[in-house]
Amino acid sequence: MVTKAKLRSLLTLHVGVLAPPIVKYLKRHLDEFADREDAPGRLVLVNFVAYKKEKFKLKPSQQGVVATLFNTLNHACDFILDRHGEVYEKNVEHRFVNQVERAWILNVKEPVDDEMHEELLELEKMRHGCIDDGIILRPPELARFQHRIKHYLRAFDPDALPPLDGGEKE
Repeated sequence: MVTKAKLRSLLTLHVGVLAPPIVKYLKRHLDEFADREDAPGRLVLVNFVAYKKEKFKLKPSQQGVVATLFNTLNHACDFILDRHGEVYEKNVEHRFVNQVERAWILNVKEPVDDEMHEELLELEKMRHGCIDDGIILRPPELARFQHRIKHYLRAFDPDALPPLDGGEKE
């Protein structure tokens, strides 16, 4: 387990101005959930830091990059849904796709079109192929995977979230 102090120092190093807004928001509110290992907000930060650390390696692991970035988006959607009082069961087919789409509707407040749905299914398939089946993604596929996941992470607006404590917005 990463301690709160260690996580704070890692966030200082790895979460800068170019980080997705949802990640910067969670960094600012770390004290409100850092002590719970299973808190979706904490899991977003831990996975984002793991992704950044993997990218800094001389020879990054493709599986490490894919898993940590995918999990960052997955937990960000968990966090958004949790803030809205919603949750998806673990055994739902295409849980990732359903979560991203629902979080998108709740937070970005835009409809999910067929193109976005198909893209999310493809990202989920790429993740399963890379992690579960050991398929090596070609460099353009990996770059596209990272670009699209980051696109969704950057689209989430922390100002559209319900307040953390049920009180007034910041």
